[in-house]
Amino acid sequence: MRAAAGPTQEVAPTAAIPPQRPGLQPVPFPSVEGLEPAVADHLLETRHALERIAANNRSSRPDLADAFGALAQAFHVYEFFDPAEAAYLNAIRLAGGDAKWLHLLAHLYQQTGRLEP
Repeated sequence: MRAAAGPTQEVAPTAAIPPQRPGLQPVPFPSVEGLEPAVADHLLETRHALERIAANNRSSRPDLADAFGALAQAFHVYEFFDPAEAAYLNAIRLAGGDAKWLHLLAHLYQQTGRLEP
């Protein structure tokens, strides 16, 4: 449900978000050009929050997992499925035994027809 409208106030970096820790994967970041300003702002703010947490070397793995999870949820709700998948996978890797992100990834797979019964 990507809502399109006029240009946004800020142009998003469209480069992938690089892995923030060893063992993580880059997360593609879609262009926000043409999205409704509120949608673009939500995606940009969530990306910036992740980058702030990742830049703090004292951030815990659960904090970084939650930041990746929040980004994944933002991508998921606006139907940016590939970036959502990458962000969910990073959240799962960082969160250890927390099933929340695994559950949401399974929902994404079900929604996109990639979950086998």
